[in-house]
Amino acid sequence: MCERKRGAIICVGSGASEIASDPLYCAYSATKASAEAFCRSLQPECASKNILVQCHVPLLVTTKLSKVRTASLMTPSTKT
Repeated sequence: MCERKRGAIICVGSGASEIASDPLYCAYSATKASAEAFCRSLQPECASKNILVQCHVPLLVTTKLSKVRTASLMTPSTKT
């Protein structure tokens, strides 16, 4: 990407890093928060090389675990 002077780095975070989560999810929430912090720190370093850094943070995804059954704009499915 540096040689081509363009590119994109996209990480997937979780809404669990932004809001209080269920008990025993602290390790999951902490790792997702660190992914977001990594992206925020990396963006200024990559900006001069025309490399975009983004961290997408969905709140819920339609899965058996989330108990959300119908995908929508705000609740994507695992297949989209």
